[in-house]
Amino acid sequence: IDPVTKKPIRMSAKSKKVLEKKIEAHFKMVASGGATAVLLSPYESFDAKNAIDILKSNNIKISLTDCVNKLLEYMRKDEECPTIAIKLGEAFAAYYETQKGKSEFHQKAVRNRVGKWVELFGADRMLSEVTAQEVSKELEGRLINTNDEKTKTTYNNHLNYIKSFLNWCTYPEQGYIKANPIASMKLKTKEWHDPEYLSSADTKALFTVLEAHKDEYPEDLAYAILSFFCGMRQEEIKRVREGDNAVRISLEYRNIRVIKCKGASKGIKPRSFTIPDTALAWMQSFDFMTAIKMKNETFRKRLVKRAEEAGIKKLPENAGRHSFITMHAAAYHDPNLLSSIAGNSEDVRSEHYDGLTFENEGKAYFEILPNTRKNDIVVQL
Repeated sequence: IDPVTKKPIRMSAKSKKVLEKKIEAHFKMVASGGATAVLLSPYESFDAKNAIDILKSNNIKISLTDCVNKLLEYMRKDEECPTIAIKLGEAFAAYYETQKGKSEFHQKAVRNRVGKWVELFGADRMLSEVTAQEVSKELEGRLINTNDEKTKTTYNNHLNYIKSFLNWCTYPEQGYIKANPIASMKLKTKEWHDPEYLSSADTKALFTVLEAHKDEYPEDLAYAILSFFCGMRQEEIKRVREGDNAVRISLEYRNIRVIKCKGASKGIKPRSFTIPDTALAWMQSFDFMTAIKMKNETFRKRLVKRAEEAGIKKLPENAGRHSFITMHAAAYHDPNLLSSIAGNSEDVRSEHYDGLTFENEGKAYFEILPNTRKNDIVVQL
């Protein structure tokens, strides 16, 4: 019987001895794997055995035939979703439309990081022409300064934004390209640097100057309070003007709820915390609620001037937030409370801010009070 067709096999020979040899050869073939065995080359037999071993090692109980059928099914689906030929500039315009409604800072970053790259790469070029090699070469040449470690941060920020744009282009609802050509591009590794922050003495000097100018620029003092004594991000502070749907501040109940926090558009939940004693003392020393709702687009520029007046040689970027987190970690040793106020993850907080200064320095920081309240406010540490 033929092992494949299951039909009878008729054999003939001129002698009984030759016929017996034919029959014997047939059954040897069947015993060694059947007729199909002789159809495979040694390499094909080894390849099939290797594939079966891979399936077994991954605990997948399907045949090689099933594997091939699933692969063909996947390829057919891929062919059913052809990409759309589109220019890079057109794809970016469509992407930028989806950013409306997000923060002004984010939209500006998209324009400066992705839009600028699209312009330099060539808005009239086809999206399908983008390659990792060309993206890397352009960003390296434009952004990296080998003598300035900070340019690596700039490079990484630009690369991440461009990656997000090209990922969006691969989504089925767009279907502009099948895969992100720079998905595997690596970020630059930066040397370790501790976050820069102000000492308690410098912070005290800065707030003394801010308090002296509070009649002229009350908004500067208000912004500084939320930054240095509540650890809020500058974009979060700006959103106070948008109303309680963005940031809700209640002096009566000593509570701040940051609704439009960093990552809110990506599903990050709001955070709520009790206003720290030091911050509350400063808030109660003047009309804080009116001041904090005033437009203040030049806060950083004026803060640098106030720092110079206070004799501070250098005011670090994000000095308020970095100083608050550093000093709170040193003074109170309460990571859960600090994370709930600042909105950082435990990993970020412990990796960057732990142990930067001493407890006495942290406590001195939170004893900085307005001149008008020093005699009747007791700050509980």
